Amino acid sequence: MLKDRVSLQNTLLSLESVLRIDYEERTLTKLLSKATNRLSDAYQRDFSSDTLYNIMSKSSLSSEGLEVLESRILEPLKELAFINSLTTYTKRSPVSLNIINYLGYARENLCTALKYLQDEVLYEKRGNIIEPLKNGVNNIEFCQEKRLFVIMLTLEGLGIFEGVNIIAQTLYIGGLEL
Repeated sequence: MLKDRVSLQNTLLSLESVLRIDYEERTLTKLLSKATNRLSDAYQRDFSSDTLYNIMSKSSLSSEGLEVLESRILEPLKELAFINSLTTYTKRSPVSLNIINYLGYARENLCTALKYLQDEVLYEKRGNIIEPLKNGVNNIEFCQEKRLFVIMLTLEGLGIFEGVNIIAQTLYIGGLEL
């Protein structure tokens, strides 16, 4: 069966590896900053001040390495999108926002915020969403839900909004009562 060929844990490990995320830092700000710095060092580009796509467009002659990065990010995101599809099919989510007490927010508020991150038009409101999410994520223990939020926030910092969409969808589904 196809569903036996993917696992959320392996997908998270792949994304964390590609994005150079490790959890040695206790604060989310430092964790995201160090991941960005490691990516910048690995690809010899400054990701702290610009998005992946802007950097690629500015340096079209030397963006081959960045296209590799983009492809390496895309593969586990495809798996995650497949996991989302399976979740809606089986009505069994591998993620539960209840475990993290909805980051301290009302369930409806967090689900609405995650819904905004899934919509290209509503995504413009992310300025009102991302900072409160960072504060909430900072206060939860290490678990796969926290890992998803960290990956999503890393992708947001890189300007990979399609990836933010997929992870927001995973988390949103985990907030629903299926």
